[in-house]
Amino acid sequence: HARLMQAIEALKTLQSGLPLAAPAVAPSAAPQPADDPTALKLDELAEKYFLLKKVKQATVNSYRGAADELSAFLGNPRITRIAASDISRFQEYLANKGNGHRTIDNKTGALRALLGFAKKQGYMRQDNPAAGRSLMNKRQKSKGTWATFEQDELDALLSSAFFRERITDDTDYT
Repeated sequence: HARLMQAIEALKTLQSGLPLAAPAVAPSAAPQPADDPTALKLDELAEKYFLLKKVKQATVNSYRGAADELSAFLGNPRITRIAASDISRFQEYLANKGNGHRTIDNKTGALRALLGFAKKQGYMRQDNPAAGRSLMNKRQKSKGTWATFEQDELDALLSSAFFRERITDDTDYT
């Protein structure tokens, strides 16, 4: 707007026949882009994703949990305001909460899928901020070991009140 007003003043000066003075241009910080009021929030994006993609309930739960956790961490921003640095800070937050590398990668992967969908569907113009944010490569993931229960841990689990109640309620439970 300011540049347009300067151009109009310059045209008026030219038309009046007076010599042009060099315009004083004050250096200014780049203006922050205004929030697009039509941009989706993460929970809205997730619902559109689930509507158009055929995914299992476990995937729905995982993606919704990751989206809700990021929304809570960032203060529920519109997806167009999420930057790569926000994803990095979120990963650090998860690590500080005690999440393991695999869990952090799973949550980041869910966000990468949602934000990639947003990009493909035209809900956001910028690149996917979760792209390239994996902590582990494919080899590390496949090499990783899974935790297993020891016999005494299984005995304690299966003899707990929770399981005893389920067995009495449903004989097919075990």
